Amino acid sequence: ARRFVHISSVRAFSDLGFPPGVDESHPVRPDGNPYVDTKIASEQVVLQAHAAGEIDCVVIRPGDVYGPGSRPWTLLPLEIIRSGRFVLPARGRGTFSPVYVDDLVDGLVRAATVPEAAGEVITVSGGADVPARDFFGHYFRMLGRRGPLCLPTPVAVAGARLAGGLERLRGRETEINATSMRYLARPGGYSIAKARRLLGYEPAVGLDEGMRRTEAWLRERGLV
Repeated sequence: ARRFVHISSVRAFSDLGFPPGVDESHPVRPDGNPYVDTKIASEQVVLQAHAAGEIDCVVIRPGDVYGPGSRPWTLLPLEIIRSGRFVLPARGRGTFSPVYVDDLVDGLVRAATVPEAAGEVITVSGGADVPARDFFGHYFRMLGRRGPLCLPTPVAVAGARLAGGLERLRGRETEINATSMRYLARPGGYSIAKARRLLGYEPAVGLDEGMRRTEAWLRERGLV
């Protein structure tokens, strides 16, 4: 292989404490969350290999990937909405940074082939941040339900902590927890100016069109 493309995450910026429109020049910092900390650590391993001349590397930080096949931001939300347990912190005003899966694939292909990307860390998202309530509202509409329920962040975090604890006592794994609530309360999104400049990347699928395609895919499989 001539180049290694490492898929990291925008969560390398941490879940809170970064400025709106943050770009790749912002320092990363472990925050005690295993997902965040391991994403940061894995990036460093990849960048060290590049610096040592072992292999040409690029690090891509995707935004919130949704669409056909996406478990975290399509299939899982639908499952939680059906169970009646879906709530949002920050009264639903937290920033969500969706990227349709086809756009992410385009960014990854460009990262693998564009010479100027060598050794770089690049954020690839949809380029249009939206309130979390607007994003997840699409799934409520697909299911014919009203929502989402939007709560103040402290209330949502406390409720998620309690719900997560009860699930663990029952021996069941869950992603309803305080960490998820804090993530969905993010106050700002991410810049993709570097992806545009270095990769010639430009998102082609807006949220409305992406959700239309996502709904068609879900209906074909009897999931909505």
